[in-house]
Order: sequence, then C-alpha cells, then structure tokens
Amino acid sequence: MPPMTRLPVLPPESLSPDRRDLYDDMVEVIDNNFGELVARRDDGALIGPFNAWLHFPQFGGPAWAFNKSLWEHAVLPAAIHQLVILVTAAKFGARYEIHGHEYFARRAGLAEHKIATIVAGERPSDLNHDEGSRLRHGGGAESGCAASRDDLPGGSHDVWPAGPRRSRLPGRMLLDGRHHAQRF
Repeated sequence: MPPMTRLPVLPPESLSPDRRDLYDDMVEVIDNNFGELVARRDDGALIGPFNAWLHFPQFGGPAWAFNKSLWEHAVLPAAIHQLVILVTAAKFGARYEIHGHEYFARRAGLAEHKIATIVAGERPSDLNHDEGSRLRHGGGAESGCAASRDDLPGGSHDVWPAGPRRSRLPGRMLLDGRHHAQRF
C-alpha cells in the first residue's frame, strides 16, 4: 500500500476566483481571531483543514460556513468550549486540531495540566463542576464527549450566559458532530 500523502498547499496567487473568495473569508477570521496560532505559511498558503477545504471548495465552502457560524455564535464559555474540542480531538488523534486548540484553551484560561491530561487521553482529576458536567460521567477522553443531563433544557446547573432560556443540546450536538466529521 502506498504511503498516505498530504495535499499540496495552495499559495493564494494560484487560487481560482471561487477558491480565492473562500480563502479571503478564512483569512479574515484567522487574522482577527487566531492570535499567534500559525494557520498560514509565509507565502500566505493556508495549512491544516483550511488547505483541504480550498482543494475541495464544494465541501470546504459549506464546512467553513458551518465552522465560522459556530465560532461567531458560540454559547459555551470559552474554556469549556475548548475543553470539549480537545477531548474530541484527542479521542481521534487529530494532531493539528489538538495543537490549535491547546493554544485556544490556554488563551481561554484552561489550566495547563488539564490541557496536557486531556490531550494524553485522560480525564483530569480536578475538573470543576462546569468542566466535568461537559464530559461523560465516569469516563475520560477515551469515552469521548457526550451531552450530559445539564445540557438539556431545565438542567440542574446553568453555566450559560444570562438571558432567555434556550435549548443547549443542539449546539452541543453540532459542536461534537463538527469535530467528528472533520476527522474523516
């Protein structure tokens, strides 16, 4: 069996107009939100999932629109959001996603030892209630993440922004599903 190869990167000057529009939209979000996380080479070519989305814009465009929408309309507190992403990325061994979201988790204030434990595939022993309620009770990262009873409308604990009560389960399902889908 031949070795698995990666897709060649696409420098911006080589992009067709439809790919360039997608590239420009991704770069705007990256430049405004990714801080020191490297998502582009020096020549401007995107790396990681962004490059793959440019290779297949018929899939990459919708994938980017979905990811961008989840970014812009996040309802989980930032540290919890990153914890959930890291658990899922660790479960599937998604190295670029782990690398990127370790950065975002640090920036959101998740403790370094919790990040390292999650990435190692274990459940940190000192999760606070809000963090622990986002992971399946009794399991670590090897169990993946699942909606807990606290994610259901009327759950006993609310770590969500103040305001009208709304169902949190669809957002969690989309967040979990996004990371499962990106792995394949």
